[in-house]
Amino acid sequence: SVVLQICLWSFDMCKDETGSGQTRANIISSEELTESYINQALVPILRSLSSLKNVFFEVINEPEWCLKDTPCSTNDCVDTADMQRFIGAIASTIHEKSNFVVTVGSASLKWSSARQPPAVGNFWSDAALSHASKRAKAHLDLYNVHYYDWMGPRPASSWCYDPMATNVSYWKLTDKPVVVAEIPSTSKYYNASELLRLPYSNGFRGSVFWAYNDPNFRIDGIGTPIRAFVSAVGASATYEALVEWLVAERRNEG
Repeated sequence: SVVLQICLWSFDMCKDETGSGQTRANIISSEELTESYINQALVPILRSLSSLKNVFFEVINEPEWCLKDTPCSTNDCVDTADMQRFIGAIASTIHEKSNFVVTVGSASLKWSSARQPPAVGNFWSDAALSHASKRAKAHLDLYNVHYYDWMGPRPASSWCYDPMATNVSYWKLTDKPVVVAEIPSTSKYYNASELLRLPYSNGFRGSVFWAYNDPNFRIDGIGTPIRAFVSAVGASATYEALVEWLVAERRNEG
């Protein structure tokens, strides 16, 4: 049994990966194209999956890497306000047309926290998304942040964005659940057991190792730490508990 997090888009949409001289950044920057995508693609997807209980949606993976306000790493870069409108419009549509849970895969706590400094800001807060999109249901149901060793070191320094070293209260992320949804299984600072245990101890709801199919980030040997963590945490780490939470969130949204 698995819970499926469907990632609709990634910052890669702003890359010219086919060598055609074009990207899909205009779906973000053009309100008209955003609406076209929503009506012609997103709404039918929501309709077709409406009966499933073990599914939730990630609007976009690591949107920060194609923002003009951050170290943009793509061929085309977009305004933060346009990305917030894009995310807000999609999140609102999911809430309006279904009861699915919605999140965004933020590249780092650096852009997902009101703790300034060290963070730049919470780009994906309810206030930011609703303001940019002008939609009543433009909000996330959980925060989804990523961690890699560039966000270290340990112990925490003034520029550290480390869920192993600091808790959710420090990051001012107590209004909804926070998951470390992308984390390497090997680190200069932590072993696999610590990458699971320490965020949980700091109030994060869990960690997800990257990645099953990426040879640059091997996950060999993580079975034993995962089983030990699940055993220590108990029933709250089970598939049944996660589906129960998703259903409860759907009910609350409805």
